[in-house]
Amino acid sequence: MSQFKIRCSAIGKIMTEPRTKSELLSETAKTYIREQWIADKYGRHKEFSSNAIKKGLANEEDGISMLSFHLDKLLVKNKETKENDFIKGTCDIIHNYCIYDIKCPYDLFTFSKAEVTKDYWWQLQGYCELYSMNKACLVYVLTDTPASIIENEVRSIIYKMPSIDVDAMEIQAMVTKQLTFDDIDDMDKVKLFYFEHDQEAIKKLKEKHAIASDYYNSLTL
Repeated sequence: MSQFKIRCSAIGKIMTEPRTKSELLSETAKTYIREQWIADKYGRHKEFSSNAIKKGLANEEDGISMLSFHLDKLLVKNKETKENDFIKGTCDIIHNYCIYDIKCPYDLFTFSKAEVTKDYWWQLQGYCELYSMNKACLVYVLTDTPASIIENEVRSIIYKMPSIDVDAMEIQAMVTKQLTFDDIDDMDKVKLFYFEHDQEAIKKLKEKHAIASDYYNSLTL
């Protein structure tokens, strides 16, 4: 039997409650487990990309730099991946016995609604467990969108309006205004949410992992 390990970014999916008490795993959990099984067994990965995801990946270093400025501390990207018997992952930053995880919202509206979601809470609980830390901080950083992504947005808008006389320069200016934030004070571009490592939650995760592992090892095409 293969050993199933949950990525920290997907713990929230595994811990989603099923619709009925008679079910051991939610459909969300089953979908993730099947996708992971296919990736592990056949080397095929279910890819999903969007401008928001591309920005989050591209702006990680910018986010770390802005957090360093905000906290007046020199922070560096963690590159050490860790795993144990049931989870695996790579946290963004470890500093002063605290895990920091950077999120770069796509626009000002998303940033203004920043909160500790269930998925992010579980992700950082996983990191705390892997790196033996008692505290975590979810960090939202409002970073400027890369020019290449802005260009993609502009092209998409123009493509969707072929029958309308479109001023490309006007569209460019509008999208740039929406997705860059030089007019906002740097200290207002960072939101921090601290919380503690929850050992009871980890105990529940281990129990759910045992159920998920049984399902993983029962799968066939």
